[in-house]
Amino acid sequence: MGRIETFQIWMPYCREERTVHVYLPACYEQKQNERFPVIYMHDGQNIFEDKGAFGGCSWGIKETLECMEEQGKIEGIIVVGIENNGDRRFEDYSPWKNTMEKTTFPAGSHGGDGEEYAAFAAGELRERINETYRTLTDAEHTYVCGSSMGGFISAYMMVRYPEIYGGAGIFSLASWFAEEIFLSEIKRRGVNKKQRYFVQVGTEETSDTENTCMPQIYLNNSIHYVKALWEQNLSADHIYFGVGVGDTHSERCWRKYMEAMFLFLVETKAAERNIG
Repeated sequence: MGRIETFQIWMPYCREERTVHVYLPACYEQKQNERFPVIYMHDGQNIFEDKGAFGGCSWGIKETLECMEEQGKIEGIIVVGIENNGDRRFEDYSPWKNTMEKTTFPAGSHGGDGEEYAAFAAGELRERINETYRTLTDAEHTYVCGSSMGGFISAYMMVRYPEIYGGAGIFSLASWFAEEIFLSEIKRRGVNKKQRYFVQVGTEETSDTENTCMPQIYLNNSIHYVKALWEQNLSADHIYFGVGVGDTHSERCWRKYMEAMFLFLVETKAAERNIG
């Protein structure tokens, strides 16, 4: 079975510590001469185990990967889960202030630290992971993943650091937060044609029960995002776009697509993993 290690890391830009969880595959100790792909995931307290996860239901990452490894569907991957700080989640997960008002906050009141968060994840955190664990450090074997606002910052990190991240899992993209500037950023910066994108959204998504338009807003966000990627002339087999009929904005729904995401994104050929 795989195991999970935990450590604390200091985030200079917001002057606080965060907990980081690292999943190591069952074969990690057995294959001492191999390096492994790594995927960085946001909302780290919600991804591995139900205990402590939002709503008592996790993404089931540990269970999914252990099953895939046992069945020979994947050779092993390291997963890094960065915990959020609930009070700062909107601030960390968007480089821009919110442009859409919700019942919980007015426009312009949240967001703006996403560039610093992304730089921290691509810099200090990634350096520590690469120094501590046997990772494959090239973009072809480095990925990022998140849901809702976590999906928003993941999508931003892909366009901001194309030399670092080769693929992303984008679930229930909350680009309503600042969609116009986000889409213009993709057009302005472009994307790495080698990158791969797994985009998934449900038909019953909402993060604001007072706004009956939210399910359509979430659908539109993902449609607009995929369209922006298509306009960058990415190869057809580098974009997966799925719509889950009846899927809600929840870990219970996102966990259904974990195996499909790993199979789509992760390159784990043993020949490319040898240290020597």
